[in-house]
Amino acid sequence: MHPDHGDRLIETLFLDLDGTMLDWSRLREAIRSTCEGLSAAHPRLDALEIEKVNDSVWDTYWPEIELDWYRGDLDNDELGLEAWRRTFEQFGLHDAELLQATTDAYHRAERGGHTLFDDVVDTLAEARAAGITLAVVTNGPTGAQRAKLEALGIENSFDAVFVSGEVGAAKPDRAIFDHALAELDADPATAWHVGDLLDKDVAGAQAAGIRGIWLNRLDETAGATDAVPDLEITSLRELLPALQLPARSGARS
Repeated sequence: MHPDHGDRLIETLFLDLDGTMLDWSRLREAIRSTCEGLSAAHPRLDALEIEKVNDSVWDTYWPEIELDWYRGDLDNDELGLEAWRRTFEQFGLHDAELLQATTDAYHRAERGGHTLFDDVVDTLAEARAAGITLAVVTNGPTGAQRAKLEALGIENSFDAVFVSGEVGAAKPDRAIFDHALAELDADPATAWHVGDLLDKDVAGAQAAGIRGIWLNRLDETAGATDAVPDLEITSLRELLPALQLPARSGARS
């Protein structure tokens, strides 16, 4: 049974991780430094060309394995190794030792680049001070996502963490949100979810009767067929003042 919220319009706040709290902008630096290292080992290869090919590899590889990664069937080590193997293949490289070294170098650089957006810590602290239940809802394998939270120093900032690889359902499937609501005994009418992806964060949350908030940090334009967010913000600093909006009346059918 849900508690009597009185005039409280927000009791539970779910947050996405990647692109919402974790700033991916330094990922490009990790890729670039890895390509420069590979070019140093093979001077005939141009670092910028390696980077271009690696980008192309990811464009085709990610759609193939996205769901496997969300389910936790593929970890980050396997993911990176295959992406770099395909990159090597484009240059006729078949050096297993160098491939492993390149993959390891990329993962070190990637982890070293994990940083929080500068609006995260204050937002979490203010929400906590207001008595709001905080939880992460993120897609990915358990080890990778929890390691990110630890690297960012916010692993203890939440009442719960829900990872698709653990739950067995990934956004936009409402099942991961239904699971989170049940575990926290939370009322969807007083729950909000904020994330950077309309198709996964907003659509999934709304399907479970939760307000879907689009964190549009890059000021992108939504497509005609995209989910319509209950609220659009460009910074988490805009979030708490917006929590005075009326609560949703219940789940959509």
